[in-house]
Amino acid sequence: MFGPDTQIDLSLLELEKALPALQGVVMELEDCAYPLLRAVSVSADANAAFKDIDWALLIGSVPRKEGMERGDLLKINGNVFTLQGQALSAHAKPSCKVIVVGNPCNTNAYIAKSVCKNIPAKNFFAMTMLDQNRAQAQLAQKAGVAVDRVKNVAIWGNHSSTQYPDFYHATIDGRPAVEVISDEEWLKGPFMEGVQKRGAAIIKARGLSSRGLGCQCPDRYGTPYHDPHACRGILFSGGAFRRQFMPSILVPCLVFLLRSNGTDCRDCPGPQTQ
Repeated sequence: MFGPDTQIDLSLLELEKALPALQGVVMELEDCAYPLLRAVSVSADANAAFKDIDWALLIGSVPRKEGMERGDLLKINGNVFTLQGQALSAHAKPSCKVIVVGNPCNTNAYIAKSVCKNIPAKNFFAMTMLDQNRAQAQLAQKAGVAVDRVKNVAIWGNHSSTQYPDFYHATIDGRPAVEVISDEEWLKGPFMEGVQKRGAAIIKARGLSSRGLGCQCPDRYGTPYHDPHACRGILFSGGAFRRQFMPSILVPCLVFLLRSNGTDCRDCPGPQTQ
């Protein structure tokens, strides 16, 4: 996640009543004897857990259950991210990077940043690469190729059932995906709906929400090893795009394509959309 030579001090935050179970997780981490895992600490206090941290992976939230949309969680989880944003502002390093996974993650990223005054907005990200990976996997399966042969997949919109998986600019073995997969009905139907509602399908199958965090941070800024860009929800200031297309709409967190050089990330020049 942070390179082959970076040692990690892992600070785990959990509810007080769940700390005994978390100790079991710590024991398993110790048993794995990971050479880069230098220390593990646990706490039920966000102020202690976030002390001087470099990265915050905010995955703790009430999970989505069958029949629920991510927006249904806002009233419950909004307060969680308010408290965590305040703790980050007070105790994390100003250079801390924050990835929000708890749903609705785009809105929760905005909530956390709105109360976090000491970390710049550009350091806050909402999970969208999971949707990008889901789209790549489905295209690879349909084409009968390895997933690393699929590139330039983009996800537009929120991490929700309203997202738009963009296959028009995707390539498979260097060729446009629409040439390799000529079934346009599948691309515009089962493919798009399958990506949009993949989380609901997983909940129905296993009774629990997706455990997709592992794919969110394959390197320091989440650029996949096999693709030059990653989809991330970032806080949106507007500029000319907002003045032209959405002058009166509050857009707290939009998905953009990002590219990482290992120490920083920036927006990729966006493709022309259809």
